[in-house]
Amino acid sequence: MMGTTILLLLIPLAAWILIAKIKFGHEFTWAEMGIQGAVTAIVLAAVSFAGFDSQTSDTMLVNGVVTETNARRESCNQFWSDWPDSFCTNQDTRTVRDGETCTTDSKGNRTCTPRYKTQYRSVFPWEIRYFVFTDIDYSYEINRIDAQGVRVPPRFETIEIADPVTVEVGYTNYIKGASATLFNQRYSEVPQINYPEVFDYYRVNRVIYTDVQVDPAFLEKWNEDLSEMNSRIRQTGAN
Repeated sequence: MMGTTILLLLIPLAAWILIAKIKFGHEFTWAEMGIQGAVTAIVLAAVSFAGFDSQTSDTMLVNGVVTETNARRESCNQFWSDWPDSFCTNQDTRTVRDGETCTTDSKGNRTCTPRYKTQYRSVFPWEIRYFVFTDIDYSYEINRIDAQGVRVPPRFETIEIADPVTVEVGYTNYIKGASATLFNQRYSEVPQINYPEVFDYYRVNRVIYTDVQVDPAFLEKWNEDLSEMNSRIRQTGAN
């Protein structure tokens, strides 16, 4: 594959040199040859890197636990400002004039165009936002059920310290990029199963089954137990 890519890039370069020399009679200097060679090398390196990165790009699950929950309440800016509030998310906006830009032509005629800017003011005097922190440098904000955050979201109320947390992290899988790897094999008798995906902020189902009937309650408990076990062995990096 890489040899074919290099050949496809070298053919246009060689063709251009021949056309320039035969049709236009251009004699290439060593400097020109060096520049074209350097440009070609850069293009080849970029194409090679992009191809290798796409072949080896993969996702893994990293486990942790909840270390802190924080229902944070802060006051909101109640005056018109040129900048939105850094914490409060419900903002009114207005457009106001901000001076003018003037130009003068060669005949001395002066033309001015007004400038405008957007200003912001918070809708509420205060807001509450609900955050969850973990031991793997990932934090989450639980969606509010009302704009101001007065009512505690039921999802936030269920969170306890040491609850299992799983995140999807991208990494370079060199084995996946090998031509003979099993990642690239497809067998008709083996069902193609998708890798588990994180849902509901930081939860994941690890039980994979096909062509069988499974009791939903049993399946949910099994997945919860697996998440709990993985959180206990998180320092090993295993799943």
